[in-house]
Amino acid sequence: FESFRETVRTCPVPVVIAGGPKTDTLLGALQQTADAIRAGARGAVVGRNLWGHGDPEKAAIAFRGVIHDGLSAQDALAKAGA
Repeated sequence: FESFRETVRTCPVPVVIAGGPKTDTLLGALQQTADAIRAGARGAVVGRNLWGHGDPEKAAIAFRGVIHDGLSAQDALAKAGA
């Protein structure tokens, strides 16, 4: 986490994370994204953790909550009803 934060801090352009590994739960994927945002990333490219979810629309709402609304992973999941 700290090494990523330092990388983001010293990067001259905005950093967007590229998804990440497949997680067992949507909460896990949201937590990874929330950690990256908290470290200074400006966004995320999400694929398999969204499309592989049983309800991609709710998953997208949850990711939006983390990335754009600053919600915690748990709060975003609850808000999305996912």
